[in-house]
Amino acid sequence: METNTQNRPLLGVLSAPPEGVHNDCSPVTMEAQPLPVAATLRKLEIGEEAVFPIEQRSSILTTLSRFRTDYARQGWDAEATTNKLNFTVVVKRVS
Repeated sequence: METNTQNRPLLGVLSAPPEGVHNDCSPVTMEAQPLPVAATLRKLEIGEEAVFPIEQRSSILTTLSRFRTDYARQGWDAEATTNKLNFTVVVKRVS
C-alpha cells in the first residue's frame, strides 16, 4: 500500500507523554512546542499545512504579512486559522 505524504501538517514536538501514561496521577495534556516561524513557513509547499501553538499567533500573522509583501512577485500566500479549542494556529500555503 502506498502512503501519501503530501499535505501532511508539520507539527511541533509534543511535550506530554503518550496518552495513557500518567505521572503522579496528573491529567495528560498535549501541547505543541514552538516551531521557528519564518523558516517553517518558507519551507511550505502549496497545499501543505503547519501547526503552531497559539502562543505564536502574533508572530505568525506578522510573518505572513511580511511574506505576502516580500514574495508578492512570486505570488506567495497562505491562510492562518486559529483553533481556540486546541490552542493551535494552522497555516496552509495556498499559492
